[in-house]
Amino acid sequence: MDFETLYENNKIIVFNKPVGVETISAQLKIGSQCMTAQIQEKWGEEFYPAHRLDRDTSGVMLFGKTKKIAQHYTEFFRTRQVKKSYLALCWGKPSHPQGTIKRNLSKWEGGKNPVRTLPIGKGVTATTDYICLDSFRIEKEKKWVSLMLFLPHEGRTHQIRVHAQSISLPLLGDDQYGARELNRVARTEWGLKYQALHALRLQFEGITVDAPPPHSWENILRLFSTNYSDLLSKNL
Repeated sequence: MDFETLYENNKIIVFNKPVGVETISAQLKIGSQCMTAQIQEKWGEEFYPAHRLDRDTSGVMLFGKTKKIAQHYTEFFRTRQVKKSYLALCWGKPSHPQGTIKRNLSKWEGGKNPVRTLPIGKGVTATTDYICLDSFRIEKEKKWVSLMLFLPHEGRTHQIRVHAQSISLPLLGDDQYGARELNRVARTEWGLKYQALHALRLQFEGITVDAPPPHSWENILRLFSTNYSDLLSKNL
């Protein structure tokens, strides 16, 4: 599989990760279908991811050109020196056009075990800012669909998916945390087969890298009243 290169210098290379591909598998080896193995096979065995995206999340993915460089940037992510912006399609319309979600999360236990919101003092802290860029109503289903911008402070596993669901804005296509019946509508009407979450932008060391949303979003993005790129330019 070919991966679109978004940015490159002598230390790092940034790709646009497609949906349906693991960032890295437990048994990393050449010939594996995970993104890291495919990148190493084509670009160099030392290329290593500095962070991870869920299998069905697309977007900006940063690799170090050596494992040591990757570890250096992993520390950047851990200490919140990287600003991350995600674009999402959600069922529902928020009561406020922008806000902050502060809800502790349980640790992910692997597999299909869900992450849960927990009371203060339990689990791990997690904060996500959000902006509703636009919404439209599906009269047949009597449901709203919103184009959301999420800005997580941390990088907890499934953080955005769980936080979005916690304020009644489950992601389209997310059967684990979302609305399965409505997701069938998304698949039938717009061809959305995966959770509609896209790592739109990374900002670090004065560098900004953007990734265009996947082609599978095109049919639904046309339904919003304003071009999504114009909406982003006013909010990023």
